[in-house]
Amino acid sequence: MAVIEAIATTYLELDAATVTFSSLGTYDHLQVRASLRGSSATVTTHFHMRPNGDTTGLNFFDWMEGYGSTDWSDGRFTSYPYQNLYEMPMGAHDASAYATWVIDFPDYRSTTKTTTFNYIRGMQGITGAYGTPTGSSGPSQVMMGQGVYNSALALTSFELLCSTGSFARGSTFTVYGIQDS
Repeated sequence: MAVIEAIATTYLELDAATVTFSSLGTYDHLQVRASLRGSSATVTTHFHMRPNGDTTGLNFFDWMEGYGSTDWSDGRFTSYPYQNLYEMPMGAHDASAYATWVIDFPDYRSTTKTTTFNYIRGMQGITGAYGTPTGSSGPSQVMMGQGVYNSALALTSFELLCSTGSFARGSTFTVYGIQDS
């Protein structure tokens, strides 16, 4: 039976441009659970991650999304200085709207293979989102994605950041360590 243990939780009392986790322990796998909102009032905000704080362009990622009755996929298969885990609600949307992510890092301490991760993200229909008229909700969304940090270095830290603005007050992040028994 696997054992899961909370390593660290960050609850933002104030807006913050970045959140970094660097004491990851010696578990078999990691999981991050986040509930996020961006502070920008007018610009779409994406959730980015930098494994080991690396900005050299060793990141590749893709995703698939269901948006109401529409589906689509996209990704970046050329080197990027971050992982893009896609959009979060922002200041122009319903003030109570947050998106949730569950991000898994299997075998994150390995030095014999590249580091990979996968995630799921969900958002309820958000008032004013994505071109919907003020006062009406946009469609709910679900997304699955994955990425590769093209380095054989063990994952020792990761920086979470916004493409524009900051994570809004009330955003939360919890990192869990998972130990196989």
